[in-house]
Amino acid sequence: MENKEIKESFDILLTVCRIDDNKLDIAYKQMRDLLERLCRSQMQNESLQMTDLSARISFVAARTGLSAVEQNRLHTFRLTSNGVLNRRTEPEREKLLRDAKTLAFFLKKLSGTDIPDELYRLLPKTDPTYIIAPPTRRKIERMRVCFQHSDEHFLYVTPLDSIADEPLRVRYNIPQFNEEFAETCKLLWQHAQLNLLDINVDDNGILNPAFIVLEPDYLIDISSLAECFREYGHHPANYFLARKVTQMERRELLEALSERFQVKLFTPEKTPFLPKVDNMGRIDYYERAPYAMKCAKINLNISLRSIHTGIPLRALDIMGCGGFLITNYQSDFNEYFVPDEDYVFYDGKEDLLNLVAYYLEHEEERKKIAENGYRKVKKLLSYGGQVDKILGMI
Repeated sequence: MENKEIKESFDILLTVCRIDDNKLDIAYKQMRDLLERLCRSQMQNESLQMTDLSARISFVAARTGLSAVEQNRLHTFRLTSNGVLNRRTEPEREKLLRDAKTLAFFLKKLSGTDIPDELYRLLPKTDPTYIIAPPTRRKIERMRVCFQHSDEHFLYVTPLDSIADEPLRVRYNIPQFNEEFAETCKLLWQHAQLNLLDINVDDNGILNPAFIVLEPDYLIDISSLAECFREYGHHPANYFLARKVTQMERRELLEALSERFQVKLFTPEKTPFLPKVDNMGRIDYYERAPYAMKCAKINLNISLRSIHTGIPLRALDIMGCGGFLITNYQSDFNEYFVPDEDYVFYDGKEDLLNLVAYYLEHEEERKKIAENGYRKVKKLLSYGGQVDKILGMI
């Protein structure tokens, strides 16, 4: 790292430590951007690039020899900043200083430069609480298992892809690690099939998965059922034809946009037919996508042709993250939102190209529309508000 970059990074952390209490969320964004930049700086010459910050932290940690404790602290900051930036939790100064200390020592490790005295004096001398991952003897990426029974601490399961002499123990409800799956675990029935993901196996052979996913008996795409019973005919091919037409439309619009603007596409699929579009690969929809939607200058929604009524969930997710939305026209938007005030809709390829050019040039107007859309979603379409609305109809 160059001396100028090192100094600028330490200066950011110094500013963060001195920031007013009413601007802690801004400080978290500055620190998150700093960590992203530091990780990417260690991967510039690598052929392997990752869009997920968790994966980049793990990669850089292995490359630079970070201890398990140091990795844990970086992941603690990642999870805390996720909550703050996605407006799930309120920022706290104590935790902010804790995380600033984590980044300061990470920067010291990467650069070999001591932390400036002015910054060091502001950092906590003792470490507040970090999220503690279970001790790990080895890691397993994924395991499919069959649930047998449970007690207060463990699920007892048998593996589906190997043989075990006795049921394996799966620890669940670990605070700040997999506790969000505790309610799901209470509803399991014998022989239910589960996918355990990102598993730490401790010295006693106990499985500590970060994710516990119930494998359903079958999947139904509701939009496909609706499309099969349109007034113009009842046939499953209607749905698949609509998907194909949408695919062609999306390709045409992305190709046209990429000829004039920088376009980034998050998809696990290869896109050699869009040579000027930056394919960013897969993105975690719950952890990373909200951050990407908020930070993008323009988010584009092109609805499936089979969605004739209703507001696409992706559009609500974009506005709910504070992102600026341009979408194809759906009349149901008008029940809650005002065009050009809360969101923008396009009418054809040329209109879309003109709108993108306009709003890239008019940043304040773009930000105002994004803010209006976020406030509308928060006020009118929260889970609590929708539940109350449903109960009022019963």
